[in-house]
Amino acid sequence: PGNIALIQRGTCTFDQKTKNAEAAGASATIIFNEGQTGRTDSIAATLTNPSKNPVIFTSYAVGQELFSLNDTAIV
Repeated sequence: PGNIALIQRGTCTFDQKTKNAEAAGASATIIFNEGQTGRTDSIAATLTNPSKNPVIFTSYAVGQELFSLNDTAIV
């Protein structure tokens, strides 16, 4: 609780990702792109059900860098 959730794009919707982060107590959410061809740039997206917490979308490279700066990760 109180941490910022760092979530990679894929599987469920962006709305579900933000709701899961909120339910886990995150204070904000960063969603980064997947990394394969055509999915490396920053994500341009709109949430259909806006989160009560800040949400930003970023590139795969930035997401990987943020992930590597963190010693612990919850997957």
